[in-house]
Amino acid sequence: MAFQNLGTLRYQTWIDATVLNFHLLSRWYSVQGRTQVRYVDFFSAIPSISSGIHVLPEVEETSLFKQRHLIHSLPANPSTPIAFVVMHASHFFVVVFDYQDDSAFVLGRRISNVPDTPHPYYDELHDDWNRWNGPFYWSRIAALHGYDSADPKDVSVLVYNWTQNGYDCGPIASFVMESLMASGLYGASNTIQIPPIPCGHRLRLQMLAIVREACRRSWEDYRYLSTTILPPGDIWSQWDDTQALTEDAIMEVENEVSGQQDASIIRELNVVGSNCPVCNRIDPGMDEHCATHSDDDLPNEDEDIPTGDQPPLDAKAQRLRDLLRRYPYVSKARDRDSRAPHAVNGANIQVESATEDPLEIIRTRKHVKDWTTGSMFRFPRPTPAVHLPAYQGRRWRPFDRKYDEYECGPVLESLYQDRNHYEIVEEAYYRPGIWTSFRDYGYRLLSSFSQMFYLDPPVRLADHILPVGIPDGYDSSHQINDHVTGDYSLRRIPPPSSPSKSKVLVEDVVILSASDMIQTSTDDSSTLINTFVRGKYEDGRHICLNLELDRVPLTSEQLEVTVDIDSLVWVTRDLQFRTPLAVYLGPVLEEKALMQKNNHVYVDILIPQSVEDAKDTGGRTEWLTMSFPLCGIPHTTFGTLSNASGSMNIYICFPRMIHRDEMTHRRAKRIPKEVLDFFWEHVLLPAISEHADVGSAPYVSLTLGEVRFKARKGTKKRPGRPKAVPFSMGVLNKINHTMKEIIQGDPLRYANYGSFFFVVDCKGIKLWAKALLFQEGSSPIDALLDGIPALDWPYMVNRNNGELLVDLGIGIHPKWDENLVGLWRLDCLEASFGAGGYLRGNIHHTCTLGRYGAMQAEMSQERARQTHVAFRSAYSLAYEVIRPNDNLPTFVMDKDAYALNSDFMQECREAIKMYSGEAKKRSYGVRDEYRMGGMAMEKIMDDLAHRLLGQVEIFLASNAILWIPSKVWFEFQARRVRALQMVQISLKELDPPNLGILTGIICHMIRCTSSTPIILDYHVRESMALLQFSRICERFGLFFLSDLDMRKAPHLKEVQQHDDLEVLKLMQAKLTKPQGQQAWPRITLDDDEERFPIGNMPTWSRLTKTIRDKPWLVMRSWTWSRQLSYLEPVAGKLFVQFTCQLWIQMEDAWLIDPEKRPEPTSLEDAVECWTLNTTFKTIRACAFNPCNAEVHGSMGTGRRQPSFSDRMSVFFPEVTQGKPARRSPWNIFWTKPGYISEYHEMMKGRTVLEQLEVTNHLAKIFSLLQTLPDATKGSAKTPGKTWRVEDERVVLVTNPKFYKIEGISKEGEQRPARRKISRAVKSRNRVHMDLMEHAGYGELMSSKAQLSERSRLEQARNRKSAKAKNARKPPERRTVIS
Repeated sequence: MAFQNLGTLRYQTWIDATVLNFHLLSRWYSVQGRTQVRYVDFFSAIPSISSGIHVLPEVEETSLFKQRHLIHSLPANPSTPIAFVVMHASHFFVVVFDYQDDSAFVLGRRISNVPDTPHPYYDELHDDWNRWNGPFYWSRIAALHGYDSADPKDVSVLVYNWTQNGYDCGPIASFVMESLMASGLYGASNTIQIPPIPCGHRLRLQMLAIVREACRRSWEDYRYLSTTILPPGDIWSQWDDTQALTEDAIMEVENEVSGQQDASIIRELNVVGSNCPVCNRIDPGMDEHCATHSDDDLPNEDEDIPTGDQPPLDAKAQRLRDLLRRYPYVSKARDRDSRAPHAVNGANIQVESATEDPLEIIRTRKHVKDWTTGSMFRFPRPTPAVHLPAYQGRRWRPFDRKYDEYECGPVLESLYQDRNHYEIVEEAYYRPGIWTSFRDYGYRLLSSFSQMFYLDPPVRLADHILPVGIPDGYDSSHQINDHVTGDYSLRRIPPPSSPSKSKVLVEDVVILSASDMIQTSTDDSSTLINTFVRGKYEDGRHICLNLELDRVPLTSEQLEVTVDIDSLVWVTRDLQFRTPLAVYLGPVLEEKALMQKNNHVYVDILIPQSVEDAKDTGGRTEWLTMSFPLCGIPHTTFGTLSNASGSMNIYICFPRMIHRDEMTHRRAKRIPKEVLDFFWEHVLLPAISEHADVGSAPYVSLTLGEVRFKARKGTKKRPGRPKAVPFSMGVLNKINHTMKEIIQGDPLRYANYGSFFFVVDCKGIKLWAKALLFQEGSSPIDALLDGIPALDWPYMVNRNNGELLVDLGIGIHPKWDENLVGLWRLDCLEASFGAGGYLRGNIHHTCTLGRYGAMQAEMSQERARQTHVAFRSAYSLAYEVIRPNDNLPTFVMDKDAYALNSDFMQECREAIKMYSGEAKKRSYGVRDEYRMGGMAMEKIMDDLAHRLLGQVEIFLASNAILWIPSKVWFEFQARRVRALQMVQISLKELDPPNLGILTGIICHMIRCTSSTPIILDYHVRESMALLQFSRICERFGLFFLSDLDMRKAPHLKEVQQHDDLEVLKLMQAKLTKPQGQQAWPRITLDDDEERFPIGNMPTWSRLTKTIRDKPWLVMRSWTWSRQLSYLEPVAGKLFVQFTCQLWIQMEDAWLIDPEKRPEPTSLEDAVECWTLNTTFKTIRACAFNPCNAEVHGSMGTGRRQPSFSDRMSVFFPEVTQGKPARRSPWNIFWTKPGYISEYHEMMKGRTVLEQLEVTNHLAKIFSLLQTLPDATKGSAKTPGKTWRVEDERVVLVTNPKFYKIEGISKEGEQRPARRKISRAVKSRNRVHMDLMEHAGYGELMSSKAQLSERSRLEQARNRKSAKAKNARKPPERRTVIS
């Protein structure tokens, strides 16, 4: 009965007495009754009352009781208290009888109007034990144990009560009873101590796990005992009460032994437990051991505040500061409302010490002599930003205590992310702690959470747009180092008469323009390499690139300036558009988070309050907030807004789930599927259904299962993107309100989804919101609203509705007869960023040019709040030639260049083709983008025809942009790539011992032609430092490998001369040279692999021979596929069961160690059991066969074999195929507890679609296996085989997906002609003739004798009847016992 009532363990449900009693009995029997108190089961303790008269138990009942409670094996001792559970008025409580002291203890009977800590007391009115027949219990239990008990009137009754919720009395009573069994009734000083009682959902999870396992073991014991002949008088036969069990109940336990019926209970209890604020509050003493991680990349609140301006801290503030230091993840939290406004001074950021003359700062910049890293140099910022006085306007939106739920949430001390020990994972291979990780951590939102800027209009906005940082008189076209021109003196003190006239004669350097380098180089590979890679002129001099020689001077009249809005980000809690918004009816599952990179938009999150503040009366007093980037908040796609201009994504963010992954220590921003499904199924879809009218209900009032069913696509019905249904703004607001009500109505289930907000992200709209700067009446805002009419601009700009940020893009394009390319001069650009008050940021050197490139940086926080400008990015539009749509790097990996495969060659050809093609016939200007608030954008548009126009004129006059012909620039890049490709080809032919290191350098230089990649590999960073990368770029204008020598070794003496193991592993290099000499270092590398060890197109016979002799040579190593982590749990459980049972079937003699027979407990372990290494190390003798399924060119290799995914039907046959014969090895799996029987039972209760999903998932698992037994199907006529033995070896088939080949060669191997085997014995007729001749008979007589013998034999056959001719005695049948 306990198994049938497991559903009563569901949250907020009164549990059944059978479950409670079975749980406590299982605990009691597990220790054979050796506990501190004796336990009496629930039903045995109930008094027998007839007509108001208590009837004591009879002798037979007492004897049976003593047997069941092990009193015969453990003699009754009155000094041991006796405990049991009583249910009175639908309430469970615990009672303990101490017959030695004549005392009765009633624990937890009253649940209201009691103190928090239980104390012994007795209220005659409310605690009279006659109300629940206490005296009858006293007499009955004494009689059952054979005690002479005192009169109930003389018993001392003590009561211990505590507050309870009314529905967890059963789990609480069970917990109290367990604690009594373990610790006894009396604690220290002979007092009764009740331990702290955990939350009910924790207790229910514990009970569910214990009762479910106990039911399984009881079922196994029942199956064993019911089929076993017991000796006479066995104790089990004496108190067998299984007659009360029906066969249906027994079959139910047998069919549901997997526990799948409890999945919904487990999930619900895990969700409630993850959101429970009591469970998530850990011991403050554990804080010092918490491994937390800081957020060093977040903006600093105190970056502009002088140290002396810090206000003194009171005692509480000091305590809170010390507490925050224990949690570096939120250590930067501040109470921004209480901070007084302060001035923002101009920042003069310099890399080196500066003199008083700004011109001398740039002209006499010192050079670092010892470069230890390969990072690029920076330029000085001679002009500080404008001084901003202390802000006097309105700063934040008014505080609203009702804006969010600020009380009774998780506390700061619970931020330490530990695994919930009470959490039961539904499947063994699930990622542990999904609900614990994505729980409510206590983060909340203030009414001003979305504000990045102050409420009032921006301050001195124009001074931060296109500022000029270089001083007057600075020649921006002077971009050549003085060490090259010789414009410096060797004197210690230059002559005062003419200090600048002294020059040094530099004879080993020639200054060339890009066009000169193109003319100098020819199609000859050596000349091309010398010019564009080595930087050597024809006469051996070093080349110094001076792009200023190709400069085309342009005036402001010859330039066209455009302004546009490139992207838009809106953070809000209430969406509002002019057109309906399409909301997805199911979660959109992506491999990565949607907002993967930092978009420089931050929200202010209120961190949890401390335990001390939560306990104080009067409400919350801690209001510390911290800025988090949007990309660091868990989020998912909520809806989309599509029209002719494209689509905008609407994301929903859940700030309460903010945390770092416990394994990677990175922000966990991608929400797991289970958590998203729960939100859609219980929050969003119910809210949609509530507000769907009659006409739209058939389309939108759906369950998540129906949504997924409708989203299937293709003939194989694979999962697709869920449907998006449009809703008007009125309905959308109601849905939003209902979602909040659902979450607030049941915080234990949905608290982690609370405080949600929306992010509207619109990218790539510059062509829809573009306007000319010098054209009156043209505004990018008007163009944006004309192109995307769905945007409600007035509503979005209103700061009460959220924070709107837009990217103001200023494009500068040439209007010239010749096509030109614009490049930013980095010295001017760096000075401009400094004059605008921007932080250091990132600098990008285009094509490893020393003084041209791009730059991007955020603005300091306090300055950004006043100016409403958050971020600036300046770059050249020439990048658009090869820019991919997702803006992610596309060049191949270093290992492709190391192998010189087709991917590397094709990528180089495509890049050269793009640079040499139509790009030369187009002009590419430059862009300067500013991410600013919507209010700042409107102010800019108001000043568009006045102040901004003048600011652009001044900025263009500073000559911060270099204009060169497009044909020169793109041809220069094409030849650079071509030359580097030739170097890699030559190095591959030479095959030096440091080929991997040289390959990393070449690939880095190729990538730098189009972008500035982040150097991740250590050996590349080390090589750049050894080559003095920055110093060469600064001196020669471009990075050259001047000492590269392709004729003799070492080819590049500055770098390491041998590839170490790490480099070889990254390159997937061979371990031996072609001539047999080992690569350095001379140790083996187990996980190195060759790409095609037997050739890319071997013959079938060679492949077969290699797999049979050395399968590890031609098969790739196995790695866990993340695709299997998201399969349906049922498929994984079936495969684990299949693996265990198939290995159990193998005879022990075939195993190397029978005790180490594979017994996987998770899907990953089960798949690993079928890898090449595992099978080879497990089976004593095994043979591997190839498979020709899905192998290119396998026609003619024999019968087409089924693929591994098709072999799933062999191991998991359908029920319609019929049970195989009894002698079949498959037969045992068709009956309980065989995995095929479990498979069929599980498929019975599913729809056709659900059955198809299970089989598809199983096929997916089989397709990723390395090996499988070469099994054949069984049927009613043919037995089939599971494990096949051939030549005393177990035969396994290998998966062709792991073969290191590209296909099978169609050219057959040259087979030697079959030679006729010489015989040592003559034929029978010939021997007969020779024997006759040797006996004296002639040749004629010998022939006649042979003919007569043949005739006699033929006559003898003819005389036989047909029956005699056809008679045949069959062989004796031998019975084989399997």
